[in-house]
Amino acid sequence: MRASAPFARRLPDAVAFRSLPVLFRNVARRTPSLPLHVAGEKPRYTASTTRTELTIFTQGCVFDAAGNLYGTTQSGGNYGCNILESCGVVFELTRAASGKWTEKVLHSFFPSDSLGFFPRAGLIVDAKGNLYGSTSSDGPYCSGSVSCGVVFELSPNSGEWTEKVIYAFRNLTDGDGPEGALTFDAAGNLYGTTIGGGEKDDGTIFELIPQSHGLWAKRTLHSFTRDEGDGPEDKLVFDNAGNLYGTTDREGAYRSGCDGYGCGTAFQLRPGTNGFWTLKVLHSFGKGNDGAYPVSGLTFDSAGNLFGVTSQGGMHGAACFAYGCGTVYELIRENTDKWTERIIHDFGSGTDGNLPRGDLILDDSGAMYGTAVAGGVYGAGNAFRLIRGSHNKWEETVLHNFGHGKDGANPYSGMIFDQAHNLYGTTAYGGNHRTGACSKSKGCGTIFKITPRARRK
Repeated sequence: MRASAPFARRLPDAVAFRSLPVLFRNVARRTPSLPLHVAGEKPRYTASTTRTELTIFTQGCVFDAAGNLYGTTQSGGNYGCNILESCGVVFELTRAASGKWTEKVLHSFFPSDSLGFFPRAGLIVDAKGNLYGSTSSDGPYCSGSVSCGVVFELSPNSGEWTEKVIYAFRNLTDGDGPEGALTFDAAGNLYGTTIGGGEKDDGTIFELIPQSHGLWAKRTLHSFTRDEGDGPEDKLVFDNAGNLYGTTDREGAYRSGCDGYGCGTAFQLRPGTNGFWTLKVLHSFGKGNDGAYPVSGLTFDSAGNLFGVTSQGGMHGAACFAYGCGTVYELIRENTDKWTERIIHDFGSGTDGNLPRGDLILDDSGAMYGTAVAGGVYGAGNAFRLIRGSHNKWEETVLHNFGHGKDGANPYSGMIFDQAHNLYGTTAYGGNHRTGACSKSKGCGTIFKITPRARRK
């Protein structure tokens, strides 16, 4: 099976935490970078904004082949898109030979932008270094009172970046509000989801196919119904047979749970010989302590089993939230038609964290890495590792507790590996810059690096 994230060697128990020098002190020009931050030292540079609105990282970053980092913030930037928020940006972080990082804003979204605004998903990169992403609101065919959204491309060109609309949603059956990162297939087609729109307004799965002259054709592969789930908002993943897998964070078979809206589903979408795709629900959440609100995407292990997180649910009841503190779950493929769910970790025990939301990644030993938004020693979330032990039990190790000093707070996204097997991620809040609206959230966010202590410099 193809994994949904790069594999790397397992990190040792001792790790060092660093906060990268990131962005938005002035979105109109490059910002000089400063050395990385090691836990226990004062961070030198983190997220800021020139507007009064917040700069919020709820997405992770992605590397290109040269080792540069790219990402989005769902607000921040030069322009305001409503009373409370500015419109968001796309940014680049480049690292010099000295190890210092320099930030550049590639695009600052604005009202009436053809690319839309409020990018709530991360980016993906193709072999040529082009960036692909989406905005969840507005666009050229959308009225100001609805979400809609746009899939866009940013292409490097002699040190500058050229923007292009790949597809602009029109709401209704077309789809509304793309909030998950996109996925490529081997042919270069793009796949994604919208949280609304479709035949029942429960969301869609779509495909974008490149055509001649730089155009793209859009096809809706599936419109969700309540029994199948509602509001898919994370990245899809392929298996080697060309099937797609993903999650919805509401509805499903057990709609009596989760305030009557249902607790979500995990699904498979299988292509047919006639060009039509068939959706199969692999698991409906909300029965007993099996988890609630599977807001992350799914990750394959080498045996073809799937892993994900639910932001609530589990054994610890209402200790954290209305439906529990969250879980890590495994979907075990028993045969081609049946999958069985197993909870491998329940959050909410002591300071192990709660409210996990980001995608999981695995290293080459099968150890699993992720983040929890809240809980931990300081109540601001943590980064964790899970290792399969004896009797098929998984043991959690907390790699870093956020909220100590200015190291960041509330990591909503998952993490990624670099080629040296260091971990990188983002926090939505915290950091050095706590003036203006940043003071309301105790900082506007950070980009961080977790390094095995044996390689610490």
